[in-house]
Amino acid sequence: SATIDTPLQFSVEPEDDYEGLPAEMFFGETLLMTTRLADALKASGVDNLDCYPAILTHTETGVQYDYQAVNIIGTSMAADLDRSDWESYDGDARVDTFFNKLVVDEDKAGGLLLFRLAESLSTIVVHEKVKDHLLSKGIDTMTFLEV
Repeated sequence: SATIDTPLQFSVEPEDDYEGLPAEMFFGETLLMTTRLADALKASGVDNLDCYPAILTHTETGVQYDYQAVNIIGTSMAADLDRSDWESYDGDARVDTFFNKLVVDEDKAGGLLLFRLAESLSTIVVHEKVKDHLLSKGIDTMTFLEV
């Protein structure tokens, strides 16, 4: 098995004149979450996260922030395509589907509380129970879209 040197190091550069804290979650080449968000997700019952300590360093000030590099383990083909409004460049609802309206088939979700949607890997589906838990812990910096 591979060994990963931690903490992983990432630099962040603020956009425009933004002076606040970094975002609760960055979703790019590596999914990064604040440690408080990753811990709250686990406390809510999410059990499919593989987390590695990470440090974000502000490029201008040098201030460092504790984060987690997160792998959401597994995907689920949970979209109800007949009831959803979707588009795909190749007509196949896998990996890169764009949803104007997403309807999730809870049976296909297999009881997962948080997962990447196999039809659109950039989409993270969060069970309402998890959202409610996050809000109860004061994590109100994220926007949740209803499906």
